[in-house]
Amino acid sequence: MNKKIIIFIDDLRNPSNYVDVKNNIVKQSFNYNEFVLDIQDMFDLYGKIDEIWFDHDLGDNPYNGYDCAKFLVTFCESKNIPVPEYHIHSANPVGRKNIDSYLKSYIKIKNS
Repeated sequence: MNKKIIIFIDDLRNPSNYVDVKNNIVKQSFNYNEFVLDIQDMFDLYGKIDEIWFDHDLGDNPYNGYDCAKFLVTFCESKNIPVPEYHIHSANPVGRKNIDSYLKSYIKIKNS
């Protein structure tokens, strides 16, 4: 079995409640700054990112999951790679929709 490279963005939830942490390589980012470093490090180490799990609200932080999605698009553009499979587990319905709409719009433009 090939291990998936997964980044889980959340300041509260445990990734093991959402992803198989035993059979995959999972890195939890608690905030935007960690996400920026983690995505670069994981890509440098493994040459890919298979999945990203987004939360929107990341505690008392000026950046949120939407900002992480925007960075992901910039990162994918710079590496000329597709957006990895993504999931949004946020309880914030507006934040969830914003992340999903942003990523879907980028993917649609990139594929046209």
